[in-house]
Amino acid sequence: MPKTIEMEPSYSQRVTPRRYLELYSEDPQDIESVRVLPPRIGLPGSYGLIEIKRKTPIFQLIGSGKKIRKPKRHHLSKGAARLNGIGALTKKLK
Repeated sequence: MPKTIEMEPSYSQRVTPRRYLELYSEDPQDIESVRVLPPRIGLPGSYGLIEIKRKTPIFQLIGSGKKIRKPKRHHLSKGAARLNGIGALTKKLK
């Protein structure tokens, strides 16, 4: 029994700068517009992305988009909380 793969056309794509240079060298006429997205603070190895809008669509698997991890939250130590005045506020709230 044949398996069906669900795909959808997409005109936009977010890629790394290296991948953008590869795509541009392959077919510069297919790229309609480019938007540089800044790096995300707190993510190691994040150098930003480039959003490309194409003239012709590419087909992608439905739900195959990669999600960018959210950075971990760092909780203040008790000493740092006291210095910032947070310790006094939390005591009053309790």
